[in-house]
Amino acid sequence: MCNLRVPLDTEVFNILLKGTIIVKDLGNFDRVISLMVGNGCAPNVDTWCLVLSMMQDWQVRRHIIKTMDVCGMLVEPGGPQRIAKELAVWDVRQHQPDWTGIKDFLQAQEGRYGNKWATLSAVNKILTEIGRMGHLDDALEFLDTMRNTCDIRPSTLSINILVYHARLQRKPEAAISALRRAHEWQIPLDETIYHQLFKLMTALRKPNMMGIVWRYASLNGTTSWDMRRDVSELMMRTGTFQSGDEVAKATLDRPAVTVTFHEKACNLLYGWNEGWGPALPLYEILEKAWVADNRIYHEIKEADRQKKQYQQQHQTMSANSGAGPATLPDAAAPSGSPNPVDIGALAEPTSPAPATPPTIHRVTKRGIPIVLERKPTEKRGEAERRTLEMTVTHISTQKPVFIRPDKAV
Repeated sequence: MCNLRVPLDTEVFNILLKGTIIVKDLGNFDRVISLMVGNGCAPNVDTWCLVLSMMQDWQVRRHIIKTMDVCGMLVEPGGPQRIAKELAVWDVRQHQPDWTGIKDFLQAQEGRYGNKWATLSAVNKILTEIGRMGHLDDALEFLDTMRNTCDIRPSTLSINILVYHARLQRKPEAAISALRRAHEWQIPLDETIYHQLFKLMTALRKPNMMGIVWRYASLNGTTSWDMRRDVSELMMRTGTFQSGDEVAKATLDRPAVTVTFHEKACNLLYGWNEGWGPALPLYEILEKAWVADNRIYHEIKEADRQKKQYQQQHQTMSANSGAGPATLPDAAAPSGSPNPVDIGALAEPTSPAPATPPTIHRVTKRGIPIVLERKPTEKRGEAERRTLEMTVTHISTQKPVFIRPDKAV
């Protein structure tokens, strides 16, 4: 371009500088700066911010900011916001040893950059750092402050950051709070958010919550490959995904699309309820499912206590009589066994004894139903609402599994 004598300006060189920053090429970065000065192009605020993001040493960054202040660039429109975005991570880490809450941090930020320092990019960076520190309550409060005070509308990425750190720290209450804000602020949920939620519920062994997340993701067409794989394997394990009619339906609904094994479960649920959507927001029904799952765990814990008591009684009787211990029933009945004993149903002991027999550690109950309503874009029919049922099964010695959702009734 220089040989062709094409007039160049500072913005052209800024574009070249952005490319070198991506690959962290300090040599070419210096060459572009030299070419800029050699062609008589004066660096502007964008150029100095690019230099600031290229330098990783905090002492060098302080020197750059002082130079920008001397040149009068900090008073230009957008200057403080760009610097605050570049130094957002460093500002949070400076407060990490003496973290006293999000209010003190925001006051310090206003003292450095003024009242209008916040941008969406800076907010997301700060959310990531606060979540990494484990202060999810402060992260939620920070997001509320930015939305209500600074008039910054959080994005799907903001909700994704909160759900991601809630999964790492195994805090479903923080994830539900983030989903509540997404619903109130009309922020759409993408595939990544559903994926993080499903992994969180799987790690916590919450069958109802797993089923809720799976069905909402399937109805919205936002299931991830890992979700489809895990659900297909669980359905095959319980024997609910071996019907030839189901496979045929999944294929014939969309004959132009090749349906893989892992996509069948998702396509079945989507095909049965195409044109319908959940009537309740995700966070609200997850709260109900959380209560139901906690009740299941309480019953399983009681079953474990009964089993230990039963074993101790038989060991005492065997020691007194000199006979061998009685054989206990299996802790978890196989999924294909007829009439599995639910929690609370007493199993018959294999040998007569006055001790109380144990319960089998298997819970099969009706899951949390989802009420569907016809989407506004669909034609109105006779039935404007339908219910999507689900049966959940929990075995204390295995991963929680949930059976294929029944057809809408």
